[in-house]
Amino acid sequence: MQVAIIGIVNHDTIRMAGGEELQDLGGILYNAAVLANLMDVADTIHPISRIGQDCYDWLARLLAPYPNVDLSGIALAWEGTSRNTIRYDAALEKVERLINRLAPISFSQIEPFLDSDALLINFIVGNDIDRYTMQTLRARAHGLVYLDVHNLCLGIDADGYRFHRTPEHWETWMGLADVVQMNEIETRLLAGRDMTGEDDFIDFGRRIVDLGPSVCIATRGRLGAITVYRTHEDGTEALVCPPEPVERVVDTTGCGDAFAAGFLAEYLISHDPVRATRLANWTAAFNCTLAGLSEVGRFREAKNRRAEISFTD
Repeated sequence: MQVAIIGIVNHDTIRMAGGEELQDLGGILYNAAVLANLMDVADTIHPISRIGQDCYDWLARLLAPYPNVDLSGIALAWEGTSRNTIRYDAALEKVERLINRLAPISFSQIEPFLDSDALLINFIVGNDIDRYTMQTLRARAHGLVYLDVHNLCLGIDADGYRFHRTPEHWETWMGLADVVQMNEIETRLLAGRDMTGEDDFIDFGRRIVDLGPSVCIATRGRLGAITVYRTHEDGTEALVCPPEPVERVVDTTGCGDAFAAGFLAEYLISHDPVRATRLANWTAAFNCTLAGLSEVGRFREAKNRRAEISFTD
């Protein structure tokens, strides 16, 4: 099994409300590291990204524990590394500023990996790939195309500050994927209205499925996830998946990325969106108990324990 993950790797500077400052690499590294733990060691994960020489060795060290991650899809960017500063204001709302925004990943960089069983496109900086590249990828990909809407719904002003907005041609983007994932804020932006209850998310999920995808997932944090999927009879079903219990939340960074990794790890084997959503929900919840990428290696043991419990139950 081979999975290609397409998106930018950022250098993140996180300034906490209490004054603490953390620096780390982010972006699609969470997808790659979590998926490397969830999938079999014989499978291969191909991150496809652009990063500066200044941070490449750091990236290689972070992924070195995972022999099933192949770095041949990482290209050096002459512009350097994309840099994102995250701070929390007095109301604990996240304020992001992106500087040194890189040019989009080209189709020629993606082309060698088109025979992968799945291609996961995760918008980290918002222009990770352009619409023409996505259309070409869709036409020539051999496997599943998974779109994590993520920062496709973030604009950037002249000073680099990020703001929520509805992307142009968003229906075209949705129609180019087999599986679409979005969070609660992104769902509201695309729907153009408030989402007051589960039925609203289900109705909008059906609207997305009507555009072409087989599965639409809305992740809702502590409320769990809602998955709408096409059935063999050309109808749709909906799953309202409650959240997994978490004893103590350590860090929520990368939870959406972990969710996508969990969904793919199961869906590529069973093709069952219900089983895949349940594993994805568990994966996102377990990610909350970890302190950054350095602890992601705990996923493999935790997944094995979960499988034993599920089997005995």
